[in-house]
This record gives sequence, C-alpha cells and structure tokens, in this order.
Amino acid sequence: MDSQKLLDIAFRQASKEADITKDKRSVEKDRRHIEADLSRVKVSYSIVSGHLKDYLAKADVSLNDFERELLGTSIDFARFEADSKRIRSSLKIIDRLEREFEVKIKYADNKTESHKYQSAFYGRMSSIVKRIRFDEIEKLEKEAKKLPRVRKMKTVIISGYPNVGKSILLKNLTGHKVEVASYPFTTKGLLIGFLKNGYDEIQMIDTPGILDRSIDKRNPIERRAALALKYLSKNILFVVDPSESCGYSIESQYNLMKTIEKEFKPKMLIVATHADLPQKEFKTDININSNDKSDIGKLGKKIFEFFR
Repeated sequence: MDSQKLLDIAFRQASKEADITKDKRSVEKDRRHIEADLSRVKVSYSIVSGHLKDYLAKADVSLNDFERELLGTSIDFARFEADSKRIRSSLKIIDRLEREFEVKIKYADNKTESHKYQSAFYGRMSSIVKRIRFDEIEKLEKEAKKLPRVRKMKTVIISGYPNVGKSILLKNLTGHKVEVASYPFTTKGLLIGFLKNGYDEIQMIDTPGILDRSIDKRNPIERRAALALKYLSKNILFVVDPSESCGYSIESQYNLMKTIEKEFKPKMLIVATHADLPQKEFKTDININSNDKSDIGKLGKKIFEFFR
C-alpha cells in the first residue's frame, strides 16, 4: 500500500456508493446531488481512516529488548516512530475535516456548492495522506512474524566464524532441518533446535557467523548473532575449525573467541570440528568429526555436563 493507492481505493469506492445513493433517492434533483456528495465524503473518509487505524494497530507490537534490537538490524525505528506519529496526527486532522465538511455539504444551498465542498474535502485529505509513509510499518509487521520463538529454558548459543560447521552441528545434535552449504553467511537468522536426553532438554540456537571486527563494522547479519550472545544465554558453544578449511585462519578464530569472552563474559565450551583433517594447534574442550555419530553423541553428553 502507498498513499496514492489508498486514495484511489477510497475515491473509487466513494464514487460507487454515491451512484447507489443517487439511484435510491427520489427527491428533488439538487438534493440528490447533495446526498451523493455527502456519501462520497463519508465513504472516502471511512476507508482512509480505517486503513490508517489498521496501520497503527500493526505498529502497536509488543517487543522485548532482544526482539526490538533484533528488528533494529533491518528496521529504521526512528523512521518507524516518525511514520506512526504522522499517521496519528493525520487521523486527527482528517477526523476534524470530515465533521466540518459533512456539515457544510448537508446544509449546502445547491449541488454546485455541495460539489465544491466535496472537492475541497478530497483535496485536503489527499494532501494529508500523501505525506504519510507506510513502508517501515509494513516492514515491521513482516519482520516481526519472522522473530525466533525463543523459549525460557536452558539454552546454548552456537557461535563462531562463518562456515566452521555450526549449522551442521545443530542439525546433527538436534535433528533440526536446516540449510547447510559451503559458503559464508548461510545462516541469515537464528536457527533453533532442541537437544534431548530423556526428560532433560536444552535449547540450542545457531547464530550467523561473526567476523573478528569491531561492533560498528559488523553487518546486520553479524549483529543478529551478537544480540543472541547478549540477551539469550551466557552459555556458548564456540565452534572452531583448526583445519582452516572454512577459509579463516586459526589466529582469526582465536581472536574472535577472545573478543566474545571480553564483550559478553560467557561460560564457553570450545568445540573443534573437522577432526578427520590435518589441524593446527588450538586448545579445545572436545575435538570431533561433525558427521561422525559417535563424536556427536560425545558432544551431546558434554553439553549436558556443561550445565552441571
């Protein structure tokens, strides 16, 4: 929806209603036209105000700090707030105009005068509506539907450089169906799975890969990962690839680990993947082959021990 489309819908429907009004009325000619103009004002106002109220309802989304900051990686909240404020103020003005011109048309002396008032109302309402922007509100509604459903329970965040094997660990540990590919930034959002052991269950959240760089230089995808580390859990499964087949040096991966330790002060379980490949030295808690069921079983046991 944009402002012009909204006006087109309102005026087209108002015209149809006015035709019906004229057909139903069997009074003097001028009065028929006055009633039609009154109908156009009422119907166009009703459609425009109804849509604007719908947009305000869409904008009234209850968000916690994590959700708001997560949406902030794709939503311009300053613009969103400005757009919402503009809609609220526009509604008040349009309400007042509708009442004002309804009275003028109702007591018009002839059809020429009533049509003049109806045209004036259309013009005034159009100039107000055309100043309204809807795209940021629509974007919020769309993005809010994608927010991850994070449960309040024991949680582990899977973190590390892109392409080190985080998503395949989530898949193999939890059976969660995820896209696994051999290119960086496959994981655009947060993927959630659940590691179970009898009645015990741990929520595992796979985050997008983060590069070792300052906060202000992180792209939106990296910022989403950082927000998970900030808000969702202090328990981190840090995944490294000592074989460097991920395309990043072991030094860079080590530096990222230290950055996360300094920035978020987590409890960290360090997991090395690609045990089947030649590896550079890196101090870890467990070294596995991500596709080996025995190794995955050992890691799962280690994760449950992590919470004791």
